[in-house]
Amino acid sequence: MAIVSAGYDGTVDEVQFAKLLKRYSVVGAADFAASTIAGDRMVSIPGGTALGPGTVDVASDLAPIQFASAGTGTRWDMVVLRRDWQPPGGLTELRIIQGGGVKALPAVGTSDGAWNRRPGIRDDQPLYLQEVKGNILGERVDLRCWAANGGLAAADSFAKAYLNEPGTSLTVGDTVWQYLPGDNGVFGWVASAVPPTYLSPLSPSTAYANTGRVEVDGRRRLVDVTVTRKSTASNLTLSTSYSDFGAVIPVAARTDTEHVRYLASWIRGGGFNVACNVRVNMGTGVVSLRLQSGTAVADEGFSFDVNCAVLDY
Repeated sequence: MAIVSAGYDGTVDEVQFAKLLKRYSVVGAADFAASTIAGDRMVSIPGGTALGPGTVDVASDLAPIQFASAGTGTRWDMVVLRRDWQPPGGLTELRIIQGGGVKALPAVGTSDGAWNRRPGIRDDQPLYLQEVKGNILGERVDLRCWAANGGLAAADSFAKAYLNEPGTSLTVGDTVWQYLPGDNGVFGWVASAVPPTYLSPLSPSTAYANTGRVEVDGRRRLVDVTVTRKSTASNLTLSTSYSDFGAVIPVAARTDTEHVRYLASWIRGGGFNVACNVRVNMGTGVVSLRLQSGTAVADEGFSFDVNCAVLDY
C-alpha cells in the first residue's frame, strides 16, 4: 500500500496547495462589507482583502450585484467569492447562488449554480445570506469570518455551516464553538464553557445600601441576581401598591427587553418582620416593593432580599 504525499521535494500542484492551506477569512471589518444601494435589489460590496484555500484576493471598485426577483414568494440567496482554478491562470469573482424558501445555506454541488466546495478546482467562500422577498431585499446574514494568530471569529453562528472542519475553534459573540468528535465518532459543534462575568459594584442609589452580586453567564445567557437592599436614610410608607426602589441592577447586566420577575420576599428590621412582594424589571434594572396586605411605615434600617434569574434573555 502506497502513501501519496505532497510538500516534499518537487512540485506541489494547485489542488494539493489548496488542501495544505485551507482557510477562509477576510482581513478587516470593512473588507467585503455589504450595503443596500439604490436600484432593484442592488447591493454594493466595494472590495477588500480575502483569504481562501491557498489564495489571497485583493479587490477594489467592484461592480454592484443584483439579486433576481423572487416573484410572489421568498428566497434565500448566498453571496460568495468564487475561486476557479481552471486555466488560464485562475479567477476569483463575486457570485450569487440562489437558494430556497427556507433560511439556510444552499445545497452543495458541482454545477455552476450550486455551492461549490472543491478547493483547488472550484470553491465558494460564503460572504452573506440574503433574503429576497418578492421584488425587495429583506434580512441579510453576515457569513464573513476573520482568522489570525491561531484564532477564528465569525459575525454570525450561521458561519458554522461552512467552517465545519474537525478541530475548528470558532468564536461567535460571547460563545466559543469547537467542532469535535462525539461519543459515536460523529463530529459536531460543541459550545465551550465560558467563565461567568461577575459585575460589581451594584448600581449605587441614594438612601439605600446594596450588598450581594449580579452574575452574568454569557454562554448560557443567564443573569442571576442575589441582592440585599437596606434603607440607610429615612422612613418609608409601604402599602399594597408597588413603590420603586431605583435601578438596582447594573446597566451591563440588564436585558434587551423588559423581562419582569415577581418574587416573594421578607422585610426585616426597622420595626418590620413581614412578608412582601418584590418586582424586578430586568430591562430597566428597577426594583419595586409592596406589602401583601395593609399599610405600614418602615423605619430606617429595614431591608429586603432580591433573588431571581433570567435565562435566554
